[in-house]
Amino acid sequence: MEKIFTLSEVEGVLRGLALDESYTHFNTALARVGEALRLPASAPDSTGMSPAEAAAVGALQERGFAVVVWTPGELGGVSPRRMQDRSIEFGHGMIASGD
Repeated sequence: MEKIFTLSEVEGVLRGLALDESYTHFNTALARVGEALRLPASAPDSTGMSPAEAAAVGALQERGFAVVVWTPGELGGVSPRRMQDRSIEFGHGMIASGD
């Protein structure tokens, strides 16, 4: 079953990613994601993402955000929330070490 994210859920994720971004840049990125999420729905691509979801990822990448997405098949039963939390922890470690 496809998970549909609300704009507030996407905003929560973006706030976590926007630690080093200015408030203005964050709001611009959030507005672009909001616009992308309102695109007409159509068939998902090979990743399982709809064009609107792929546009949201692309909009974030264009703004300089680090975006990582695993498909449900790639997760292989691993909790998406756990993967997200561990990825954030790993990323913070890289940022702290300047890696």
